[in-house]
Amino acid sequence: MSYTGTLKKEMKESTKGLKTICLDIRENDLPVWIKEKIRQKGITIKDDAVEYLIGVAGDDIGLLSSELEKLASFGNETITISGIKEIVEGSRDYSVFDLTNALREKNVEKVFRIYRALSETTEPFNILGAINWQYSRMSMQANDNRQRKDFSRAFKILNDADIQIKTSGGAYPMEHLLIRLLRL
Repeated sequence: MSYTGTLKKEMKESTKGLKTICLDIRENDLPVWIKEKIRQKGITIKDDAVEYLIGVAGDDIGLLSSELEKLASFGNETITISGIKEIVEGSRDYSVFDLTNALREKNVEKVFRIYRALSETTEPFNILGAINWQYSRMSMQANDNRQRKDFSRAFKILNDADIQIKTSGGAYPMEHLLIRLLRL
């Protein structure tokens, strides 16, 4: 249905000059988006700091934007991982980077210690999204068929956990996810 009357013209006039903001940014475009937002503020951010920020804050554009504002307000010319740790993480001791590293090390105790700390301040779907993002970054560096198969299995496990979390299917979906990833 298309309406071309007075109301449409009034709406067009009332939105004239407003800036359109797209909040649907693909995961692969997040690093570019972050760098551009920071550049607009007259500062720079190191590549490893971009990845770290996404690992800490997840892919929520609103949260990332808020964290970038915080980082920019401290007046540093270049944002580094240590700056992110001080400003964004505050008193948190762990990030999703730490969790994925513990998963790669197959360190069960460390995985669950980190998960417990993260789960106090972060929603399960944010942790899951950040793990998925980290695994997708790592999968791009897979060298042989065995590694590619392991990542393929990991993505299947991550997808299953995503469905469980979104549909409330089963108890402790994150814990089951971590156990399954540790067994890979």
